[in-house]
Amino acid sequence: MFKKNRLLIIISFLIVIKSFLWMFAIPIFQAPDEISHFAYIQKLGETKKFINPRVESINSAELIKAAEILNFNWGESHPVWKTYPDNWQKNLESIQPNSRTVFIKHEQRAAKNPSLYYWVGSFFYRIFYSYNFIFRFFSARFYSLLLSFITAFICYRTADIFFKNKLWALTVASLVVFQP
Repeated sequence: MFKKNRLLIIISFLIVIKSFLWMFAIPIFQAPDEISHFAYIQKLGETKKFINPRVESINSAELIKAAEILNFNWGESHPVWKTYPDNWQKNLESIQPNSRTVFIKHEQRAAKNPSLYYWVGSFFYRIFYSYNFIFRFFSARFYSLLLSFITAFICYRTADIFFKNKLWALTVASLVVFQP
């Protein structure tokens, strides 16, 4: 069994390694539109009701404070990372917990994904609800990691059915996940 699926196991392992590297190597809010996506996930996680992000405010006081601590520039294109102050983790951990339930009208430019993406993301947010901002933020990133892995698997299975060739199916899955 291992010998037959060795390449699939290797590719799967590489996908997991790549995903975790991305998850922890990219500075907070520096993936394209990440702050907007997290804002929507947080709003759903806090209110548990459908909202229209084009109409309602989705930025919490906590998120705005975190962006300030992390030197996030809301208006420029990516990458906008400037460097974190020395005490950024301590500052993030000291944000008042009740500030995540206060939503403020604030700049929001990102396009929105289909609602299901945010609903499922809010489930991961709620798993770590009692934890600080950093844990809740990385729970949303972990959700993206899982989506990447699921996408690779679906691409692999689809290409395997279509091409009837395991190597081509692995190539398709690899090209999707390891896109340049």
